[in-house]
Amino acid sequence: YENCFSVAATDSNDGRASFSNYGTWVYAAAPGASIYTTTPDGGYRYVNGTSFSTPYVAGVAGLLASQGLTNLQIRDRLCGTADKINGTGISWTCGRVNASRAVRESSTSQTPRRMVFLPLVAR
Repeated sequence: YENCFSVAATDSNDGRASFSNYGTWVYAAAPGASIYTTTPDGGYRYVNGTSFSTPYVAGVAGLLASQGLTNLQIRDRLCGTADKINGTGISWTCGRVNASRAVRESSTSQTPRRMVFLPLVAR
């Protein structure tokens, strides 16, 4: 979709997670395997899924929005500061999102555009 920022999942070795979709149409990757999280019963466990990768990216996007960046600036910043891990250019275009670099980088002016974050699951 034109205004979506697609996100793939990486595993604990920074590789493409086996359950995640991938391709050059995917913008970036984020951790999605062996994520330690809370459970409904008040406990904790490790889980997998692109539904855990997408919140990483959306959270960084929220931090960038709080800096006054437009949607296009956020997309450009996420891509421009991503780490070029194995799979970049094949499994995803930009690399693995780097929150620290993204929030410290300087912005450039772009035209605003609506963006939606979608997790990608293998079909």
